[in-house]
Amino acid sequence: MPNVASLHAVACPLTGGCWGVGDFQLPGELTQPMVVLRSLGHWGKASSIQLPAAADPQGYASLSAVSCATATTCVAVGIYTLPLTGIQTGNQLPMVAFEVQGRWGRARAIELPGNAARGSAQTGYAGAVSCDPRARCTLVGNYTTATGRGRSFRAAAVVVGSDAELSPGEALPFSELQSSLGAGPEGVSLGGLSCSGPLRCTAVGSASVRDGSISVGVHETEVRGTWAPPVAAPLPPTVAPRTATAWLSGIACPTPATCIAVGGVQTAAGGARALVDVLAAGHWHWSTPPPVAQGLEQVSCAGDRYCVAVGVVSTTPDMSFVSSESAVVATGSIAGLTAASVVHLPSGGLGSANRRVLESVACVPSAMCTAVGSVEDVASHLIGYERAVATTFSPR
Repeated sequence: MPNVASLHAVACPLTGGCWGVGDFQLPGELTQPMVVLRSLGHWGKASSIQLPAAADPQGYASLSAVSCATATTCVAVGIYTLPLTGIQTGNQLPMVAFEVQGRWGRARAIELPGNAARGSAQTGYAGAVSCDPRARCTLVGNYTTATGRGRSFRAAAVVVGSDAELSPGEALPFSELQSSLGAGPEGVSLGGLSCSGPLRCTAVGSASVRDGSISVGVHETEVRGTWAPPVAAPLPPTVAPRTATAWLSGIACPTPATCIAVGGVQTAAGGARALVDVLAAGHWHWSTPPPVAQGLEQVSCAGDRYCVAVGVVSTTPDMSFVSSESAVVATGSIAGLTAASVVHLPSGGLGSANRRVLESVACVPSAMCTAVGSVEDVASHLIGYERAVATTFSPR
């Protein structure tokens, strides 16, 4: 893998086979998207993805999520940058790329809904994708409207042969979000998604409330192609919803009736903790998280017998005031996560590693999980050296 790189997501359609996606940095701090295959227990050489035709080849681009319908059919989403306009930096917009029979095609721009901002105000981001076995994939993300507000979007893609047909999804009506979360929400962003079958998906994210002073975690469900209005995520009984900032970033739904979602909550007193919500018997409820994690990024389940989440715990090890993050792996079942531990990730950098992060995890029925992320080494607290990392383990 490249020396300066990050892996943001992983999908493992078969035992011993995984696709990792993220980005790498070229000379001049040019960041471009990359994919890398793990086959027969070994990671291969990373490859770059060709950007959409409208993209600035010198702009920032990255892949943030990946999902595989079969062992040879995968979809990845992320962002690309438009060319400069005068002295203004090009806007960042969502894109999608398709892999068929081991080959990734050129990334394509995702058309934003009709009420999206245009021109210099146009922005968007694709945060998650989930595919069912029939290669019908759902994409979610967020964008800026013409009035300057943030809204989520949904799009559907069906992979056919060596290409794919992409159709823009309906934007989440702001009025629905407002009525379900109370007065004052300014925007919503979806960053986690799990589809348990055709036209049956659940997305998670966050919405800003009280004039943007705090955010609440939200989840919304699609049944037979119809998305229900978002619902606020349950919080710990000791947390006051009006003063806490909460978010959900990952979700896994082994069946249409069972899901586990993870994220974090920040209290008014400044304390951070992991947030775990579980869907059972038709209702969402809060589940006690492992105490070691201060935030969980993603979760993956193999059936309902075991689930694994990855996240971070933060510390400040010395008087340098440089924060330190260590990777955390939490384990349990669809009923909740019961244990967590800090995991060691190799550094190999120029200075002492002060940031070890696992961003995504994928588990297969053989009780094997693969997690990906990055390690950043800071030399003299000024120069960052980021290296993509991956680890494979069994939660049993």
